[in-house]
Amino acid sequence: MKLRRILLTGVLCVLLACLAWSPVVVADDPPLAPTAAEMAADPVVSAAIEQAWIDSQAGDKDNRHEEGGWIVQNTETGELSVVRWPAGTRDEITPGPLPQIPCHRVVGEFHTHPNPPVDEEGTEWEQGPSRSDMRAAADQGLPGIVRNGAGTVTYGASRADPVENPHTPLPVEENSSVIPNVPDTNQPPNEDLATTDPGSFCAPMAMVNILSYWDVVMEHPSAVGVTAGLPAETVAEYLGYFMNTNNTGSPDRPKLPHPGTFDMDMAPGAWEYVRWDMANPFPMMPDPMSPILPPGKNGYNWTVFTHYKYMLGEGGFDLLKDQIDAGRPHVVSFRYWNPLDTGLRFTDADTGQKITVFAWGEHAMGSEDPEEEWNDEEGEEGIGHAVTVVGYVPDWDPEESGIPMDYVIVHDNWSSTPSYMAIPWLHWNSLTVVSPELIP
Repeated sequence: MKLRRILLTGVLCVLLACLAWSPVVVADDPPLAPTAAEMAADPVVSAAIEQAWIDSQAGDKDNRHEEGGWIVQNTETGELSVVRWPAGTRDEITPGPLPQIPCHRVVGEFHTHPNPPVDEEGTEWEQGPSRSDMRAAADQGLPGIVRNGAGTVTYGASRADPVENPHTPLPVEENSSVIPNVPDTNQPPNEDLATTDPGSFCAPMAMVNILSYWDVVMEHPSAVGVTAGLPAETVAEYLGYFMNTNNTGSPDRPKLPHPGTFDMDMAPGAWEYVRWDMANPFPMMPDPMSPILPPGKNGYNWTVFTHYKYMLGEGGFDLLKDQIDAGRPHVVSFRYWNPLDTGLRFTDADTGQKITVFAWGEHAMGSEDPEEEWNDEEGEEGIGHAVTVVGYVPDWDPEESGIPMDYVIVHDNWSSTPSYMAIPWLHWNSLTVVSPELIP
């Protein structure tokens, strides 16, 4: 299932609406939002899930399809009800619009996975929540329930955001800035190329978001066709080849055994991929494993250059702000990546995008899902976690700790975290400027 990004920007039940629609005044202490397990056990919700399963026609190989719906709670009585979505297809469903019901709030969602573990043609199907399900749940801050042939599986947040804690705006008076509509591609790659090793693929994923942004979203004249109309997960594989990600790519890069991508290889690898066309073949050194130029791939001369912390020091955040203010998303590599969700969520006033605030966890040398390894080196030979930077908030204290810090807003290419993450500007190693125009 591929859930559309949906913003929950506030509380569905406000006092004026309740007074206008009902003589009952909202309780001062709204009931606690239920957990996914509590919703699955509720007789009204469980009956709706079972009806959705029947409607999915799981036993009909030609007509089986996904069904689902929102789970809403009456903020006065705590009672649960369901608002069904339009029917989906065999392997995905698009949620219906958020129900606008006075004195009610959305507290969860459910949908069906009607395909068996192995279908009549021998195709294997995901039974539990998919990566896109998990990412959508993280974005929405909602618990979710999947109904499959064996029963129900829960995932996502433990409970919906509390009714008394709506998403407050980012501090625009402090000059925060967010670039809208930058794609967010997640690991793993598609493995369409023979050279692709899917482990530690963060750098190509961070870079492909920028290429897709300029080509597909902005349709910049010096970017049209740079992604050749391919899925972003496949374009990332080409980038991974030119960046020598996991040491399985271009001979133009130093051949040193390593997982992931050296910081020094990101800019030249991305530049070569962007410039690559019939008149400009790469790699420069012969390689029998080099990929074939995709049909429709256009080549351009972009500015792609990496700056390092040991060179910029505290000036790194100023460079980051300059890039965002110029409308240019870019790639930052952190020496490690261990973000901890603070539970705080804010909304960008200009874009309406929900942003989750994270703190830094303890130092780590790798992650398990996705599997990444980091070498903790500074400078060109660093291998850390690369992300796409799409915004910033300077001198901010979202947790009211008394210690304001500069924050960056990123897409981190992990399917287990929200799409828009705000995290303090710490532990970085390099910043790669990427622009379809030549800049000094």
